[in-house]
Amino acid sequence: MTDPTLQNIYRLFPQARQDAALRQQLLELAHQILGLLCEVAQGSPEDANREQGSRVSAAVIPPPMLPLSSAPLEMPIDMPSFDEMDDFFSSVYSEAAIVPTPRPAARDHYAPPREPYIPTPAFDPKLPLEPSQLLEQIAERADLKAQLVRGILDNESKEITRLSRELRSIEGRISWIGDLHTRLGKDKLEALEGNFQTLSKIAHYLNRTGTTVKGSLELLAEVQSAVRGSMLEVGESGTDIDQRAIFQWIREYTGSQRVYLDRHMRMDDPADPRAFKERLERLQVYIDQI
Repeated sequence: MTDPTLQNIYRLFPQARQDAALRQQLLELAHQILGLLCEVAQGSPEDANREQGSRVSAAVIPPPMLPLSSAPLEMPIDMPSFDEMDDFFSSVYSEAAIVPTPRPAARDHYAPPREPYIPTPAFDPKLPLEPSQLLEQIAERADLKAQLVRGILDNESKEITRLSRELRSIEGRISWIGDLHTRLGKDKLEALEGNFQTLSKIAHYLNRTGTTVKGSLELLAEVQSAVRGSMLEVGESGTDIDQRAIFQWIREYTGSQRVYLDRHMRMDDPADPRAFKERLERLQVYIDQI
């Protein structure tokens, strides 16, 4: 393809990725080209009128075909690939097309807050829940982690050493929390402490009630998601042993009880790690009902 005009059009593709006005102009040009091809295939209005006035029934004329050639098409070196062209046209839509809902920006690491949940035990059916050694261990470890983060915030070296050794003896490995430092930000560390504290309390609450309600399971799902969000905020990978264990426990328990949780059980639906105080207040409502 050696036509200089076409080569210039192809060279506009990289610029069009950054220029919305240019993309719209190229889209209009594409529409005009398609309209022209349709006119050529179907014939002009004047040809149609002449054919209608004629008494001779003409056969349907097939659309013109491009001449066959065994020689390969000459493509300019800087011409974008077909994949790039498809990606460009897929990103351009007309005004009549449905505009997709924009996704949250990369800096929005949590889902928008929802209305505060007010539990209604009278209408929330109770589900059987046997005491679990796993919940007991999660409550114990999460409480130690919350204390360790508090020791880091208060710069208590002796307390940090003691709690780190205790966690290591329980988990069988060195805890990543011992590597945290106050330079990461006081607000982030306080959120991490609050979320581990909430996880410990709700695991302890569920392990001693004998029954549970769907609202408390929804709160537990939100808490574990907030723990993962707090770890990501302080630069960790988000694979804490207790967060993963409680996540798996929720999946198995809700599956056995045929309970569906529609929030905070997917990576693309994270909970706000800074809202731990509001979750503690909601948990306290359940604790008071025991």
